[in-house]
Amino acid sequence: MLGNTVLEKMQYQPHRLSLWWQDGSQDDFTCDWLRDNAPNAGYDSGQKAYSLLDIPTTSSLLDVSTEPDQLHLMFGPDNYRICFPLAALKGRSRPVISDRSECRKQLWSAADMTALPVWSYPSFMENPETKLEALERFRLSGVFKLKDVPCESGEVIKVINAFGFVRETNYGALFDVRSRIDPANQAFTRRGLGAHTDNPYRDPVPTIQLLHCLQNTATGGDTFLLDGFRAAALLRDTNPEAFDVLTRHEVSFDYQDTETALTASVKLIETSAQGDICRVRYNNRSINTRQMTYEMQQCFYPACRAWAECLQDESLKCCFKLQPGELIVFDNTRVMHGRYPYEEKGERHLQGAYSDLDGLYSTLYTLRRQYGE
Repeated sequence: MLGNTVLEKMQYQPHRLSLWWQDGSQDDFTCDWLRDNAPNAGYDSGQKAYSLLDIPTTSSLLDVSTEPDQLHLMFGPDNYRICFPLAALKGRSRPVISDRSECRKQLWSAADMTALPVWSYPSFMENPETKLEALERFRLSGVFKLKDVPCESGEVIKVINAFGFVRETNYGALFDVRSRIDPANQAFTRRGLGAHTDNPYRDPVPTIQLLHCLQNTATGGDTFLLDGFRAAALLRDTNPEAFDVLTRHEVSFDYQDTETALTASVKLIETSAQGDICRVRYNNRSINTRQMTYEMQQCFYPACRAWAECLQDESLKCCFKLQPGELIVFDNTRVMHGRYPYEEKGERHLQGAYSDLDGLYSTLYTLRRQYGE
């Protein structure tokens, strides 16, 4: 033992430091890493006050000593000294698991999501601890609902401003989803919409979508949500060849109207460096396969068909009818949405807007520091 309750033993060579912990794990570090990550060598924001080129190329470990919860290092050739808290080193040489990949999520199907997690709009807007609960649930499941939202235009923007920033697109800062006489987008009709993510033809894609129900007296038009990570995991289990094709090859999405021309080439399923699912896309209305080699056609169509079949699995869909005053927030890189057709009698009016995950996660992490356990 080295006089503390965390570190079991340590060993160093001129260009390597190895640490063994009481839980049996091990971390290894190079001189460059240790000097580059020296505590208090930058600004409060975490930005560094130096460049990697400021570290001597001949840097080496001259001495390492310990005291409870601390590790003291001295480097040559300049006798540079660093003191690390041991807690700042444990686990730092292991692969990063993205907070946005399937590994850090709770994947769900219809049986797991019999009702959406819901919070009161006034409490969400006024109580930071309520907001923290809702955003934590969003991080895990990719969706939450607010009730008692005033049925007034623009409330969806107020919700975004409570956790992040509005992502304005060619549809505007907010948009109305209702039947139109001469629509350029099928969303603005009474027809049903299959499971999809919004704006896959945009680079970068808006990563959060909100829908606020202002009026809904229509017969039909029920909304459904689907965990795209669960669907992709199902495809990986049942058809690994199709999963491999969709994670390796890009396909184009397009959208055009009289004032807009958008296109993006993306993978339908994206994985991290460790192979974990981290983003999904699908929108049958805007996929563009007009330019595709014969070899790609041969492998893409069976794989895409298998993916589309997964997204039609009713056991994955959480179905509900949005009521006036209800607002849903969902991750547009994970949670797919759609609706069933509705009849001409009655009115269905939703108002939508987009935001992005970076703002939401920033708010979440800040609230954790203030109100988390």
